[in-house]
Amino acid sequence: MACTKTLVERLTLIGDFIRANFPSATTQKWYLPGDEENHMPTINTGISAIKSYADQTGYERGVTDGTATGYNQGHEAGFSDGMTAGVSAQKNQWWWNYQTNSDGSVRTNYAYAFAGKGWNNDTFTPTQNLTVVNATMMFYLSRISGSLQEILGDKTIDFSGCAGASSIFTTSQFTALPVLNFQKATTVEGIFRGCTSLVSVGLFTVNKNTVLTNAFVNCAALENITFGGTIAKSADIHWSTKLSSVSIKSLLSVLTETVTGVTITLPVTVNGQDTLTLLQTDTALAPLYTAAIENGYSIAFA
Repeated sequence: MACTKTLVERLTLIGDFIRANFPSATTQKWYLPGDEENHMPTINTGISAIKSYADQTGYERGVTDGTATGYNQGHEAGFSDGMTAGVSAQKNQWWWNYQTNSDGSVRTNYAYAFAGKGWNNDTFTPTQNLTVVNATMMFYLSRISGSLQEILGDKTIDFSGCAGASSIFTTSQFTALPVLNFQKATTVEGIFRGCTSLVSVGLFTVNKNTVLTNAFVNCAALENITFGGTIAKSADIHWSTKLSSVSIKSLLSVLTETVTGVTITLPVTVNGQDTLTLLQTDTALAPLYTAAIENGYSIAFA
């Protein structure tokens, strides 16, 4: 049905609707066409009132929704942070227990402590320095890889008081080992046996009574090792064909005892060079090689 109301009547209805539904608009004076002012701010005022109401409603909803969203996000973040802190605290407590004896003293017996395939870079995260007296098979078959010192970070591992040290790193996956002071150890038998990834060892100190049987079996990747102390027992390092001349020099420099029946076995070639020729002609190696022979050491090649 066609609308029969005049424009004035329709505008009046709109004004009534606005006044009824938007009280803030009732404080405004309403004008219709033909009145004494002869202008019409009515519609503009009504639109402003509607916009104001919409803005207020949108703001309130925004505050409500934003508060809820913020709360949820804060709750989730807080829960996540709390879980992380809880796990960290639990982990630290576990390590404290693992590195402490039942009487509260610091643990020093680390025999088999990190042996087995369950130990890897994620599980091996000690929270205290390691002072080791018994290191027998300490890292045997572990799957911890890379540089031991880098893994330890600001923690240290001290073997200087260690008496039992056989097979400590046997078949482990370390590529680099830090200073290893075994000056009090009676044996380091099999210490690096099967360490096929091992490239470098820091200062490796032993004494004249330290047994080195099978210490370097299958250490084919070994390039750099610094020897300290004195070697007066037979040792076989012939698997290490990548040894640097500096490492060979270091080995010869600790063959200082007067011995009988002690054999040091080197690889036939190192880095593509004939080892015997290198020992006889290298100006840094030749004097040490001659001195070792004079001290009674037999230098063999395999």
